[in-house]
Amino acid sequence: MFAALREGNPQARVLVENSFTMLGVCVANLISVLDPELIVFNGGIVRGAPDLLLEIVGKVVRRIHPRSPRIELSMLGEKAQIWGAIHTLREPSRHTAVRTSSRSLGK
Repeated sequence: MFAALREGNPQARVLVENSFTMLGVCVANLISVLDPELIVFNGGIVRGAPDLLLEIVGKVVRRIHPRSPRIELSMLGEKAQIWGAIHTLREPSRHTAVRTSSRSLGK
């Protein structure tokens, strides 16, 4: 789909714009519940059309939340998961899932 978008296919553009609009609504809903300071996107969707993603998602979120958090692209790329795992292992006391699983194992 992103290749067709880059080639100027108008149907691909409509589909991608609609998808990013729905993503913006989803992000706005998460902001309502979690109240984060920062939203970070990573993965294939970012590589496909990063500027369009930030533009559309940002516009939708700001329409719903006038004082929305920053929305950025990850600079870690494909290494995001490994860096997250390393951080979790280095500082397990800061991560609820690790604390919960340790207690359930009797530690």
